Amino acid sequence: MKILTYPHPSLQRKSGSIKIFNKELANIAKKMFHLMYKLNGVGLAANQVGLPYSIAVINPTRKESEEIVLVNPRLIKASRETIHEDEGCLSVPGVSAQVKRHLGVTCEYYNLKGEKAVLDARELLAKILQHEIDHLNGILFIDRLSAEERQEALRKNPLLNDKDENIK
Repeated sequence: MKILTYPHPSLQRKSGSIKIFNKELANIAKKMFHLMYKLNGVGLAANQVGLPYSIAVINPTRKESEEIVLVNPRLIKASRETIHEDEGCLSVPGVSAQVKRHLGVTCEYYNLKGEKAVLDARELLAKILQHEIDHLNGILFIDRLSAEERQEALRKNPLLNDKDENIK
């Protein structure tokens, strides 16, 4: 399992819904956590590793007891209050930018047992949820920037800047 980097086409595809909850799905989540920790990330979506499934793993604390696996997640509520904070991505290496996100969100998802769950999150956890759900919908954080902001952010990594000219 390896991280796909921008502008890989898988990163721009909406992930397919998961209908079968089995040991294979749990193994995928385990491998995703392992890779995420290895790269010092706090979240990872399946399409970032080339899998077309709607599954993401998150853990802002890196404590095993606080690992969250989101299967078929969707935001069902978002606060009116927003924040602009620096954001980066394992799939867009060397690039960060100020991104507008909701301060609080409510996410509905399924766990690895296929049980529906709801997670209310604020601040960092809310930002991670929004970022990973965006991935599952084929949206990168740089897609949330204005054209000028995106160009400026991508200038920080010349290799990505060259690729961006071929995409847009």
